[in-house]
Amino acid sequence: MDEIDKLLHQSRMLWRGSEVKNYREKICSLSTGYQVFDDILPENGWPCGALVDLILPWHQQQVLHGIGELSLLMPAMRCLLAQEKWLLWVAPPYIPYAPALEFGGINLDRLVLLPHTISCRDKLWAMEKALRTAACGMVVCWIDNVSMAAGRRLQLAAEQSGAIGVLMQTRMITASVSSLRLKLKPLPLGLLIEIIKVRGASRYLGVELQLYKDTI
Repeated sequence: MDEIDKLLHQSRMLWRGSEVKNYREKICSLSTGYQVFDDILPENGWPCGALVDLILPWHQQQVLHGIGELSLLMPAMRCLLAQEKWLLWVAPPYIPYAPALEFGGINLDRLVLLPHTISCRDKLWAMEKALRTAACGMVVCWIDNVSMAAGRRLQLAAEQSGAIGVLMQTRMITASVSSLRLKLKPLPLGLLIEIIKVRGASRYLGVELQLYKDTI
């Protein structure tokens, strides 16, 4: 038993059930900016100091990017920028349109982009380093291959700084350490959001979220 206790105290890669209580006591949240969405989340917003999975859909054997996944995050990013935090986007699949970001209230001087050509290992390294930095409010990373061990390292890094780590994924992996997992589907004026996993809830809900105004 002494060896087991020693391992439990020394290894930061192990998770114990007692951590759930500590998590609930320490967790804070950041409003999504959409009241109808906040209302179905146990913490009434994005969990801070945690990982979030956004699972993108497929159509005709292609991943659907640009369906509103970044618009979903925009209100939170604006709030973090107002707190003089930095944003990091790791390996977006397309070059963001700067005028649209500025129009949406994103300060480009506090947005750092890493190209999609970097390796999976470098994506994880950059995300972990940024999440450990108190100056960074949110890291968004487009990546699929996140092992449980790598996910745990990212989670610990986020807990250390209170930052939000968002993993844009295209595969529905069965196991994830992320506190919140959302499956996204496009709608004419927004998104259908299905909650796959969320800490602090015994049943999972979904919501149709309007992101854009009907101009007709």
